Amino acid sequence: MSWKIYLIIITNAANTELSEIPKLLGTQNLGHQKELTMMEAQYMQQGVSIGKYEDKIFIVSQQFVFDLLENESSEIKKKLLQAFPDSEIAVLTTGFLNGFSILKNQKVERTWVGFDLRTTVDTGDKLAEEIEAYKEISEDHEMMAEIKEDYPDDFEAVITENASEGAVFKLTKRYFGQRIDEDGSDFDKITMTHYE
Repeated sequence: MSWKIYLIIITNAANTELSEIPKLLGTQNLGHQKELTMMEAQYMQQGVSIGKYEDKIFIVSQQFVFDLLENESSEIKKKLLQAFPDSEIAVLTTGFLNGFSILKNQKVERTWVGFDLRTTVDTGDKLAEEIEAYKEISEDHEMMAEIKEDYPDDFEAVITENASEGAVFKLTKRYFGQRIDEDGSDFDKITMTHYE
């Protein structure tokens, strides 16, 4: 799959103006702005990109994604939960690490983060997308044989890492109509404003 994504998605945000988001994130002092595709935004090393499509707000920022996934007492997390009490907030990443977090009903429902064949955060009940991704890998006998041959000492860790990446892509279907790595996804329809 080899995608690199850093996404924060806020549902049920039809009445929120995009101009409110930089202040909420504490980035209102960032000056330079330019329009990007969502894919281009994934590869920006600095700053934050913000876009809206239908009733969802999309934020692309490595810094904020890592903070939300790895910092239990994240200030950004508190601000987002307070500002969007009736929304589902998803944090999704692949690339340097695989991870996802679903915030709903003012709390963290599920967070999983892992890299380098280690799980670093694992809280909440498994999501249907995780279970499905793990099942797909487990039922792929050819892949299982390859993993067992190539990684005999890390067999279960490799399966978990592959399943977590698969879960991230399965989760994108909730917010983009289709998985972002499949045709028909709304991913390509979203324009972002990048602030740096």
